[in-house]
Amino acid sequence: MSDMGEPRVVLEVDGAVGAITLTGRGGGNAMDLAFVRELDDATAEVTRLAEAGGLTVVTVRARGRHFCVGGDLAEFQSVSDLPAHLDRMTVHAHRSMARLHELPVPLVVGVHGATAGAGWGFVLAADVVLAAASASFRPAYAAAGLTPDAGVSWALPRRIGSARALEVVLANRRHPAAELVEWGLVTRVVDDELLGAELDQLVDAMRALDPEVVRETKRLLHADDSLRDHLDDEARTIAAIATRAPAPPTLTSPAPQGDAS
Repeated sequence: MSDMGEPRVVLEVDGAVGAITLTGRGGGNAMDLAFVRELDDATAEVTRLAEAGGLTVVTVRARGRHFCVGGDLAEFQSVSDLPAHLDRMTVHAHRSMARLHELPVPLVVGVHGATAGAGWGFVLAADVVLAAASASFRPAYAAAGLTPDAGVSWALPRRIGSARALEVVLANRRHPAAELVEWGLVTRVVDDELLGAELDQLVDAMRALDPEVVRETKRLLHADDSLRDHLDDEARTIAAIATRAPAPPTLTSPAPQGDAS
């Protein structure tokens, strides 16, 4: 919790789901030093739980008008030594983003309003991103006289190519959610009023699955190996899963009787 007694970031655990919420302070979830310290604590705990096998899925969503507008520029302007302040902030922010990228379970992010600067880090770390139809994305770094952080300059070119990534960051255009779907950064756009319900529905579907199936599926999809090595990995994994769990009903139950029309 922040020094002011108002939390910026909250972690709640509901069974197999770890839910990180940006609490909407100031309306935009601007990332000040207190914010990144709390994010560091939340991601450390959710990582501990996930690695211990206690979680099947992790979510990040936000309250307030915007998902996350990036660094708190007002705080940046108020400090006497900005480079030292940014050093302190990035220790916490970058440790947090690394953990989100490396989670052994799916990370599902729900985005509404504006996302700017380091807020892109959450999107780029996610396995699934649901965005409200009115959501928008702007890098904002160059316009603020800063370079990317929060893993943005690492993840963005790997996802959309270096040429497009350079144009996105330096041109600083406002990108609608539908455009990020075309690039593969947003999974699906939903009506604004349905964002929470759609995210909950997806999370409920994941939490109902065998946790080991979820973990191993994510691991396989993120593996960076040759085709033949990967085929061997798939063979070992499906055999191991089959020996530890009963076959699903769709493989063992007789087909339902009735019209074939």
